[in-house]
Amino acid sequence: MRKYIGQTVTIIYVDKANQITQRRVRVIELQGDRVKVYCHTAKAPRLLLASNILAMEPARHAI
Repeated sequence: MRKYIGQTVTIIYVDKANQITQRRVRVIELQGDRVKVYCHTAKAPRLLLASNILAMEPARHAI
């Protein structure tokens, strides 16, 4: 995950409501077991549990 810092990626994530979502995020930094991102989907910063990220790949088109 460290290699994606500063990049926009697409993730598959399990949110607080146990819903599986797909999001486009820019990875800002790792904070222990969490990942600080800017979520392009919500247009806001987010702090995500790394263990809830099911898949991650570089975004095909930068925003």
